Amino acid sequence: MRDNITKLALDVGNGKIKFILGELSTEGLKLRVLDYLEVSSEGIKRSVVEDPDLLSASIAKGLKELEQRNGREFEVVSLGVSSDRITSKTDHGCIEFNEKEITAQDMYNLIELVKGNILKEDEIVIEQEAYNVRVNSSGILKNPIGQIGKSIQGDVHLITIKKDQLDPLIEVINNAGLEVEDIFLNASASAKSTLEYEDRQMGVALIDIGEGVTDIAIYKNDKIIYTKSLSIGGMHFVNDISYLLKIPKKKLKRF
Repeated sequence: MRDNITKLALDVGNGKIKFILGELSTEGLKLRVLDYLEVSSEGIKRSVVEDPDLLSASIAKGLKELEQRNGREFEVVSLGVSSDRITSKTDHGCIEFNEKEITAQDMYNLIELVKGNILKEDEIVIEQEAYNVRVNSSGILKNPIGQIGKSIQGDVHLITIKKDQLDPLIEVINNAGLEVEDIFLNASASAKSTLEYEDRQMGVALIDIGEGVTDIAIYKNDKIIYTKSLSIGGMHFVNDISYLLKIPKKKLKRF
């Protein structure tokens, strides 16, 4: 349909750079994958940009191929991130006021209160969640908006990344001809694409093993309550198996 929205997402990994092109309906209910492309990643190691020019050239190469295949140019991209510098932190907050109806602004104020307490100047928030929310002394509410009360309290979970790691990557992407319009957590995207609502509601841990990083995300009541990225991935397993069994790495990567 003409009014559908086309989105390009990018994942710059330690071994592969991945592009995925999707078409989202205007209602935001249906997503259709239009194209997927992988190219070799050079100039990045352990999620740290070591050679900006080389990495930018790798991204530009993949972008050019994708544009040729689809007969159009792309200017903006959504960036997926995964790194051992990603942190997961939670704190409790409470706001009191004269009795009134709870609004979305009150939820926003609660999150901003906690962010002001635990967010450092050198960190950027990738995702944020509020859970265990109560109005006055009520039980936990799934949606407190519209309730009447004098206070609202809850736990706020922040997923952050250091600016000094994210900024070089964004600069590399800009030099490749793309503007980053938003940033998302790879583990969160993996969970949304593979886990059912019942899984996330009852409680589940997702483990996503990449080339150089393994992402872990824990869900409860359909909220992400903890995430961690470890600098251990497929390349390390390949190295170990190659050494122990004396099999060349090239042969192992065929499987």
